[in-house]
Amino acid sequence: GYIHYQKASLIFYALQDYISEDSVNAAFRRFNATWRFKDAPYPTSADLLKEIRKVTPDSMQYLI
Repeated sequence: GYIHYQKASLIFYALQDYISEDSVNAAFRRFNATWRFKDAPYPTSADLLKEIRKVTPDSMQYLI
């Protein structure tokens, strides 16, 4: 199978366990609100990581 597709979902589920489902969902909502309907330059994974870092407590930043 396509293991690389499965890895991302596993990571996001694990992240929910560490920082809470609400925090992960908030990061995705903010990312979506920022980037939807935008033209180039398009967002990258680094842009998503920025949003995830914003909702991650300092004590858990090492996970990101």
